[in-house]
Amino acid sequence: MNSHMSKVIIDSLEPDITCPVCLGRLVSPKLLPRCGHCCCVRCLRQLANAAAAAAGGTAGEPAPFGCPTCGKEVALPDNDVERLQNALFVGRLIDTIEKRTSLQVASPQSAPLCVEHEVQAKMFCFSCNQLVCSECVLYIHRGHPYEKIVTASQKCIETLAQRADSTRELREGIMFALSQVDRRREEIADLSDAVNRSVKKTFDDMGKSLRRRKDALLTDLATLTKHKLSCLEEQKQALAAAIGGVDDLISSCQKAQLLSDIDVVAAYRKLVSEAVSQKERCSNLCTEPSEAANIGVKLWSVESFEEMVASQTGMYLSDAYGPGLVRAEVGKRAAYFTVRPVTPLLQNPTITANLTSLVDSSVVPVTVVSKQGMAMYEASYHPQVRGRHQLNIEVNGNPVSGNPFPVYVSIPPSQLKKQERVVGGVAGALHLTFNSRQQMLVTELGGNVVSVRSKVGKKMSQLSGRRLVRPWGVGVDEEDCAYVSEEGAHCLSKFDAEGRYVKSSSEGTVPLDGPRGVRVVGDWVYVCDGNNRCIKVLSRELELVKTLVETDKMPSDVAVSLPNRLLYVTQSDSRVVEVFALSTGTHAFTVEHAEMQQPSGLCFDSCQMLLYVADFSNYGVFVFRPNGEFVSKFCRSGGGMGEMAQLWGMALDEDGFLYLCDAKNSRIMVY
Repeated sequence: MNSHMSKVIIDSLEPDITCPVCLGRLVSPKLLPRCGHCCCVRCLRQLANAAAAAAGGTAGEPAPFGCPTCGKEVALPDNDVERLQNALFVGRLIDTIEKRTSLQVASPQSAPLCVEHEVQAKMFCFSCNQLVCSECVLYIHRGHPYEKIVTASQKCIETLAQRADSTRELREGIMFALSQVDRRREEIADLSDAVNRSVKKTFDDMGKSLRRRKDALLTDLATLTKHKLSCLEEQKQALAAAIGGVDDLISSCQKAQLLSDIDVVAAYRKLVSEAVSQKERCSNLCTEPSEAANIGVKLWSVESFEEMVASQTGMYLSDAYGPGLVRAEVGKRAAYFTVRPVTPLLQNPTITANLTSLVDSSVVPVTVVSKQGMAMYEASYHPQVRGRHQLNIEVNGNPVSGNPFPVYVSIPPSQLKKQERVVGGVAGALHLTFNSRQQMLVTELGGNVVSVRSKVGKKMSQLSGRRLVRPWGVGVDEEDCAYVSEEGAHCLSKFDAEGRYVKSSSEGTVPLDGPRGVRVVGDWVYVCDGNNRCIKVLSRELELVKTLVETDKMPSDVAVSLPNRLLYVTQSDSRVVEVFALSTGTHAFTVEHAEMQQPSGLCFDSCQMLLYVADFSNYGVFVFRPNGEFVSKFCRSGGGMGEMAQLWGMALDEDGFLYLCDAKNSRIMVY
């Protein structure tokens, strides 16, 4: 191959073997995990140390930094640059180029010679991959395809360029596989965190049950001990009184022996009668201790952790629909539980139960029927009031462990067409949510405020300490802290449980541009970053965790289904709801309906496992199952009862009532 062709190939590969930091040829190149670009290991150390210094760290403790080529964040394994993967292909390519260049410099190329005839070679045989002369073409390589060296060189360059392109495609495939591995690692880490929390909660509950069992046993022990000692004390006093009577009789007999004959005869009959009476009294006394030297508090054997937690009162309760939660629907549902006779008192137990509504305090009769002899019982009930209830179960007058049990009574989506009430006077209501005190937080675009209202609509207060600029979405965490997205100020603001301003994302390094919908789930805050066309995940301290989803259009609202590990997103100018994997952000499927025109607000009911979608243009609410299966639709356009205009956000209260924001009519509809 001539020097011209070698130079062309080397020049075409030069961008791939040049460090973007020092602009020199790569030395000990490392492969960046997310984007696949390469850098010198020395330059990467400098970038990591600079990032650590900018973050307030110390030298020698590298911090994540942006790729110098594309800007994507680079997370160092174990904070060590050396742990990054070596760019082996690029390293070998550099070695080959340097060897080729050194050979060209050491011995300048002269006119090539034909190996057969030792004359100047002017042709290249493609069949034999060999330089040949004119005579070879006529005889030895006759019939083989050949070209002049200059022309052959151009064809070789084109072939090598094609090989380079195919190799780049191979590299892209490897990079995609690498990204899949990273996503799987994130999924495993998220799953591990969830299992970790579950294990901790299980053993915390076990500890509480053990402490309750300990207190009960110690109370029984103290009561039994007091009873035994009291009985023995009464026996002791009776025996002491008997000893006193016997001592008096002995003394009287001894004194009578010293009397005169007439007095002895006179006292004889009385003393003999008293002696007989004393003997009868003493014979009726118990000469053995009335109480045995034992303690009858039985420490029951524990067959399993589950029984240990539930055996507080000597009976075992299990819920066929999940521990501690019985779900019900209007008119039909039942609870199942088991009683194990661990003591003789429970051989023929008397079981009573009742269901009480926490909405109106009404009591629902409960029928208890034995299903499998002594083992399984069914408690059936027919509640007529939706919302929260409590199921109370007693055995022989004692509540079972875990009593009372929460029962959530919901109604089928087909019955949501009936409007319950209207909350008026809410200027430009966009989104709302509920805190643990069941107070309603509403973003009111008309006054640029977030009001705090009772469930009947009475305004109690509003979030204070900051002048909000076009507040849009609102979410509440477990501590009742509120998070408000400000579309006009391009930030997310946090308020404490009392409604006082705490901080804003604009004070940190979280870039938001026109944020809209907000959803708080556990420790994470999911934000629709409108103009940046993505869903960002922030911590409750408003620090960026990751960008989970990148969308084609401006995202409007977001909902989360923890049981299905799915993320639902509505977008402006879109007729569908996009669904993504919660852990990785990969697209899962699409929720759509022929009548749905512009989905705006979202709400996920984890009790009934239903997704509610508000349609801004069609003025209706569509109900789907988590997999996108259509269930029903209700509501229509207008300003009367059961009619909406400019439908935006919605939320469910603890009793299952659905609240819809009707922005144009300045009200909230309750279904």
